[in-house]
Amino acid sequence: MSRPAITQGWKMKAGLLPGKVGGKIGAGYGAGMKGVKGTSAYAGVSKSLGERADFSLSYGSIVLITALAASYLVVASLGIDTFTNKCKELAGVKTHENLNKWLVATLAIAITIPCTLLIVRTAGSKLNALMGLLFGILGIVASSAVIHWNRKCETPESEKIYGGINMAVFIVMLLMAMFFLRSSLPKLPTRRYTNAFNNDVSSIFNGPYRPY
Repeated sequence: MSRPAITQGWKMKAGLLPGKVGGKIGAGYGAGMKGVKGTSAYAGVSKSLGERADFSLSYGSIVLITALAASYLVVASLGIDTFTNKCKELAGVKTHENLNKWLVATLAIAITIPCTLLIVRTAGSKLNALMGLLFGILGIVASSAVIHWNRKCETPESEKIYGGINMAVFIVMLLMAMFFLRSSLPKLPTRRYTNAFNNDVSSIFNGPYRPY
């Protein structure tokens, strides 16, 4: 008997044909997922994801936070300008370079917080779509810069591919956000109300009022 026949026969005896293997793996995976879903941890996570994060946020709080952010913006901008343009002798010193980077990062955070709170307060049910739209635009701009620099500079091929993939992802994100944002807008009057309006106009010119 040839070796392939012996191997095939051994597999049949052991119940390890590909179809049976796939069935056993699928059954094991299904049983494992069922066991995970039955745990208290899974139930807690599922419940937490389904709950709404409601919190009270007044326009007065937003104004106060904006004022605090503006005060920090002034002092942080002054520090960045001083280090960049007036302290050439400190350039290259690691401690001061890191401090300047910290000021730049926290300045961006100080600008972002009031804008985010204002969007959350005013967006309502459109919040997810607006955030998707915002990050879609930011991602497209960032991906464009990455692709442009990868073309001008010597960079690994993986980074070029990664930049292109990110561009595609953010374009899709932007289109989806625009779709959901459009679907959340108020709908036009239905045909019933349009017909009612036409009947009212017709009754003015052609005779007595007719019911809808």
